[in-house]
Amino acid sequence: MMYILYLIILLVILYIAYYLFRDIISPSFILTGMYILSIVAAMIGFFSWNNEKDLFLITLFIGVMGILSFLLGEYIARNFLKKKKNKSKSVYNIKVSVNDYTIILLITLMIVTIALTIYEIKQLCLNYGFDSNNLFDMLYFYRKSNNLLAGGNLNAVYDLNFITKQLLKFCFAFTVFLEFFFASNILKHESIKKSILYLFGILIGFACTLLTTGRSMFFHLIIAQIIIFAILIYKRDNTFSEFIKKYKILIACAPVFCIILLYLLMPLLGRKNPGGLIESTSFALGTHIPALNKIIVDPNADKIYKNKHLTFENFYMTLNKIGIHNNYTKLEDMWYRFGRYSSNTFTSLYRYYHDYDIFGVVILQFIFGFIITKLYLLARKNILGLIIYAYFFYTVVDQIRGDQFYGLITSSTVAYLTIIFCLYYILIYRSTAKNEK
Repeated sequence: MMYILYLIILLVILYIAYYLFRDIISPSFILTGMYILSIVAAMIGFFSWNNEKDLFLITLFIGVMGILSFLLGEYIARNFLKKKKNKSKSVYNIKVSVNDYTIILLITLMIVTIALTIYEIKQLCLNYGFDSNNLFDMLYFYRKSNNLLAGGNLNAVYDLNFITKQLLKFCFAFTVFLEFFFASNILKHESIKKSILYLFGILIGFACTLLTTGRSMFFHLIIAQIIIFAILIYKRDNTFSEFIKKYKILIACAPVFCIILLYLLMPLLGRKNPGGLIESTSFALGTHIPALNKIIVDPNADKIYKNKHLTFENFYMTLNKIGIHNNYTKLEDMWYRFGRYSSNTFTSLYRYYHDYDIFGVVILQFIFGFIITKLYLLARKNILGLIIYAYFFYTVVDQIRGDQFYGLITSSTVAYLTIIFCLYYILIYRSTAKNEK
């Protein structure tokens, strides 16, 4: 069976990634681990939803070449213009003094943003003819009518106003800063009161994600917190062995907790009838490779996506918004049935393969691996680098679902980076500059 062969090859690549870098949070190790998790979930799906019982050789070939190219990109990034190691330079050792009143003020702004967004969603639903005082019913209705974070569906009549959307971006970016302060405070055993304040702000940030009517942003912030803790622990101990021995039960339970939490959040996010925990979770994690297997040989997909460039769709959409690329039309989604479920996610590799064939898979994956590794190496030494890496780390984890990295070439990413730089100056740069004087 091709699933078994695919799994064995991925386990070999996982071992190679660990052998080369001795780093279990390296981009290649985590990317390969996500593909392994997806394959296992797809095989669990044989008992319920997965009617794609075998894989084509081309599906396996695309996947293996994509992961190996990413691995090569990381290897080159780690050895390209390699400098001597500076053991004293560590993001964990940087001291930051954060003004509590500034944190409280910004958390208050987050709460105001939540209230403002709820009010606007209520008004938008009324404009669409839907009248309800139940927030979750409104989110479910609005999710079908508009796309909250992408700036609105191109065909949508109503949308959140510009200021509200920027305030939401501020909330998500600021939450990652709070996650850094919280992790640093916990690991250094500093003020309990500060940790409670940071945790409260983080929970407010998570609440903001519920207004996006999807799990993606919530998932991104959870992943950001995990990677911040992981990098700070790595730079504190320079090894994970002691940490794993000490917290092995916590490490084993954390993924199960996240899966259950995300499942329980589905009704709050406007998702109706999610199905059983194991079935819905295996589908959410495992549908992407079977769907890739279907779309590669689907003649309808060839007709729909003929002469369409999928990889840089978000870039073309941004050009359309500013009036440069007037011929842009929103792509039609391809959906495939898997039992009681439907899927329109085919891993990021499909877009590369469709646009540029196997050479595109190799080159684009290599570039991705190279750039994200350079950012990862910076994140281990610099707080700003850590914040940016943590915020955009979902591009690695979520690649099994679809392209996120090249999808960042948008005006929205520029806005996020601008907000991150401003918050860094307000919260960190000024305090560290004073300490150095």
